[in-house]
Amino acid sequence: MDRELMLEMARHQAWADGVHWMVLHGNATLMEDQEIRKRLNHMAMAYEMLQALARGEMSDPAGFKERESAEELEAAMGRANQALVKTVELADLEKTIGLPRGCGRWAPRRR
Repeated sequence: MDRELMLEMARHQAWADGVHWMVLHGNATLMEDQEIRKRLNHMAMAYEMLQALARGEMSDPAGFKERESAEELEAAMGRANQALVKTVELADLEKTIGLPRGCGRWAPRRR
């Protein structure tokens, strides 16, 4: 896997998330929408879980908690975006990792 491409994708993700937050801050009613909050929480937890897996830390998805406030969500996603670049820089990109598949089940990725 191409590390530079992965780094470029990580930087793009941080930029895209920044644009999302700019729009959300521009319309406060969006942050009251439960579906939007649910999706933002899912994104934050997915970032954290995938990074843990890439570092070789088998994290139980049940251990991740939803953030209540918009400030907590935004901060968590910002930290995750910063950590993503470091994770990509240090990760063994040739190593295959198992990903959780539906309903919390763990299964190895198939090639």
